[in-house]
Amino acid sequence: MPTDPVCGMYVPDDSSIYSVQDGQKYLFCSKECQYKYESPEKAALTLRRRLIVSWPLAVSIILITYLVPSSFTDRNYILLLLTLPVQFYSGNGFYDGAYHSILGRTANMDLLVSMGTLTAFFFSAYITLLPGTIPSSDVYYDASAFIITLILTGNFIENKTKIRANKAAGKLIGIIPGNTTIINENGETSEVPTGQVKPGNLILVKPGEIIPVDGEIFQGRSDIDESMLTGEQEPVTREAPDPVSSGTKNLNGLLKIKVTRTGRDSTVNQIYELIQRAASGRAKVQRVADAFSSVFVPIVIVTAISASLFWYFYLSSIGYGFPLVIAVLAFVSVVVIACPCAIGLAGPITLLLSSDISYENGIIIKNSSALDRLSRANRAIFDKTGTLTEPEPAISQFTASPAYSQEQVLSIAASLESSSNHPVAKAIVKMAKEKGVEMLEVSDVEEMPGKGIRGRVQGKNIEIIRKKKENGSTVAVMIDNDEAGIFELSYRIRENAANAVKQLKAMGIGVSMITGDSYGEARRVGSEIGIEDIHAEGDAFPEG
Repeated sequence: MPTDPVCGMYVPDDSSIYSVQDGQKYLFCSKECQYKYESPEKAALTLRRRLIVSWPLAVSIILITYLVPSSFTDRNYILLLLTLPVQFYSGNGFYDGAYHSILGRTANMDLLVSMGTLTAFFFSAYITLLPGTIPSSDVYYDASAFIITLILTGNFIENKTKIRANKAAGKLIGIIPGNTTIINENGETSEVPTGQVKPGNLILVKPGEIIPVDGEIFQGRSDIDESMLTGEQEPVTREAPDPVSSGTKNLNGLLKIKVTRTGRDSTVNQIYELIQRAASGRAKVQRVADAFSSVFVPIVIVTAISASLFWYFYLSSIGYGFPLVIAVLAFVSVVVIACPCAIGLAGPITLLLSSDISYENGIIIKNSSALDRLSRANRAIFDKTGTLTEPEPAISQFTASPAYSQEQVLSIAASLESSSNHPVAKAIVKMAKEKGVEMLEVSDVEEMPGKGIRGRVQGKNIEIIRKKKENGSTVAVMIDNDEAGIFELSYRIRENAANAVKQLKAMGIGVSMITGDSYGEARRVGSEIGIEDIHAEGDAFPEG
């Protein structure tokens, strides 16, 4: 049976409440959930308005209930007027969910909340409008108003967490350019909205641009930054007929790409949908509460009726004067006490605090269920680059040949590399800026994907050759075919990485490293921070 993507409740296959997006059908348990899914920002605003109304009124109701004596003539009428907006405006969403729960022959939290609060409200209203008909009875406006307010607060907190996750997913979609350059059959180029690109089209991607769709290189060669997918900052050289993915960055070559997947089938959109589905999931405690409600609600009703009948017949048998009064109070008490305030509020608050603390520490929680499973984790698996090490390479050693000074070589190398988007180039330029060396004019710059860059500086032919080594990268600076200097680069280990690994091991949690980098580099990092279980030299994609 399908589930509601908002609340996680089971929905009948023939439900009349549904939405279709990108060709996929989503079923909902109520109009309220459909509204939250289709317009999350508007739904959050509506929920906020309901809370703004309910909290001041609920607090006022509590104060009046416990500070103003019941002998005050208009006390109950004031409480009735204060409760009406909370009951029928702020609590309206619960009734919609309860109504569709009954139609679907299921029972959920909305039905339990609705039943408890309406019972308390109408009983209290009866006492207020027909005083004296049930002697010595008090009103329960405070219970009705506060149950609605507390459960709404829990819903608001949960919704806030989901909106944050959806915004993170939205940023992922935002990296895709709005327009794409298409190559027509006659070889001419034109820009069209990316959404209009179809499989089979031939597109042009210039150096520095984000690849908008999935495809295969038809012509060209370039270094591709795939860190968005793999986490590895070291670019990968791609050429025809290698596949390329949407969201990756073309660093230095002109590419003609034949489109294979677009729209929701593209890599970026699949990751986006994965995040959204994860964000719409519910924690185990919340799913258990919903499942429990399906059994609990009938039990509550039976128990309330049984308690009511018991006291009515028992008191009648002993000659008590008001058996109906006590019977009604027994029914109301059971139903009101059964309302799940603790679960409805504690679950979302726990999730919000956990996600806030994680977010502050650079950890994004995939979904609420991940937090449930985290307490049972016995192994932590880390990516290397950008997690255990700094995201950008740094120059670990720089030597110049006897014929040149270090300042000369650095000045020439940085001047030429300033024309490149390659991470190694950025490291050399950063070092030059830190040392304050002069930046020179360059000409005839040509990127060599997978190899390096060349050009002319001060009338000399300069070639910078990049090579990947076991423990990082080396860059050779050639001046008129003579080697003038060598840069050695590596990824520095993060300051707190070794301590984090040590603490995890002390907790009895095993630690592993997975990386698409070379095994030698992975082993170097692992040995320095204390990780023995290493998995390297494989493609590590999110969907894999």
